[in-house]
Formats: sequence, C-alpha cells, structure tokens
Amino acid sequence: MSQTESLINTLKRMLRMRGITYRNLAEELAMSEASIKRLFSTKHVSLERMERICEVAQISLADLVKQMDMDMRTVDELSEEQEQEITADHGLLLATFLVINGWQFSEMLEHYTFTQHQLVHHLATLDRLRLIELLPKNRFYLLISPHFAWRKNGPIQKFFSENLQRDFLNSRFTSEDELLLFPTAMLTTASRNILKQRLEDLAKEFNELKLKDKGLPLEQRQLTSLILAVRPWRVPIFEKYLRSTP
Repeated sequence: MSQTESLINTLKRMLRMRGITYRNLAEELAMSEASIKRLFSTKHVSLERMERICEVAQISLADLVKQMDMDMRTVDELSEEQEQEITADHGLLLATFLVINGWQFSEMLEHYTFTQHQLVHHLATLDRLRLIELLPKNRFYLLISPHFAWRKNGPIQKFFSENLQRDFLNSRFTSEDELLLFPTAMLTTASRNILKQRLEDLAKEFNELKLKDKGLPLEQRQLTSLILAVRPWRVPIFEKYLRSTP
C-alpha cells in the first residue's frame, strides 16, 4: 500500500470517528456528495484538498501524518502460534483483553487479583508478542491497528466457541442496552456477500468506537461484546422432515 493510500485511509477513519459524513464534507467544501465519494474511492486527493478536509475535521495535516505513521507500525492479526500462547495461560488471556480494551496497569491491579509481578510478566509477554510496547513505570502503548481481529477459526475464536459462547447467549436480551436479532431469509450468494461486507464494516466501526472511548475513565465504560455472523444454514431439528437435500 502506498503512503498516499495509507494517508487517505487514515483520514477516512478519523472522519468516521468524528461522525463526519461525505454529505457533511460536500456541504463544507461546496461539492457534490458523489464527487467526494469519487475523491476517496480513486485515492486522488490533492494536498490542498486534503488540508481543507483536515480543517473540516479540526485536525492538522501534521497530526494526520503522525497518525498514519502510527497506523502503519501496528498489526492487524497475530500468528497462530501467538494466539495459542495467549490462550494457554488464562491470566495472560485476561490481561490481553484488558489491555486491548484500554485498561491501565493500576486499574488491572485494582479490579483483578494479579500481583504486580504477575501483571508485569504478562505485559512483558505482550511486548514480546508485539501487541504492546512496554514503557517505563509499567506504562504501555498499544500496537494493534483499528482493524485488528482475531484469526478466523484461530485459537482465540475456538476458545470463545468452546468456553464462552453459550454463556454469552444465555440471556433474554431484553435490557435497554442489549439486542438480539435473528432474521432468516432465502438469499442469493450476491446478497449474502453484501451482508458480509456490511458486517465487516460494522466490525471496523466497533473497533473505532473502542479506540475513541479507551481514554475515558473506567467507570464510564462497560465491557461490551458483539457477535456478527451470516451463513447459509438449515435448522438441524428440521432436517428429518426433508424429502431430499435441495
């Protein structure tokens, strides 16, 4: 990926985090919304235009370049071996989830039964795995990208399926901050692909909200999980009624 493309991708992400839409940009820049979309899709944005967009987003071009550099040094996914090492130690697994969700060293010690030695050891392991950069006085810098995800069918996902999925779904999902939707339809492959893309976009937005909120005080945040899934599927208990396989 070229630096220009990386810079534009970073700009798009920062616009989304600020809630600025293509329509908002079109109004501010006196352009059509279609023209704005074309600018970002073709990745042909002049320096002057980029500076103007940064003004609308209230960020400096220097800050945009700095953020791009940080994004380019981050990781999108761990290796199979790295995930396996994390799942093999439940204390390390817990520390990993807390770190990714913006917990600080003192907060982890306060709310969980880690000793200081144990937690330092876990952070040192995450530093070796390149999830974080460990700094003096037990501070650390997160090295994952906004699009970071666990490996598909990797050790972390398997651990979730085997140990946590049933407990997660063991709810009526009736509280104001809960939602469970289970629509079913006869769809073509093309329609399923559209849904897959939208779910992937939603997962990116979820990660961006996580990054936006991570600097807020811990008491203002709650651990929140989201399951996204779509696939062709026949209900197993109905299989016996089939005359033949479609």
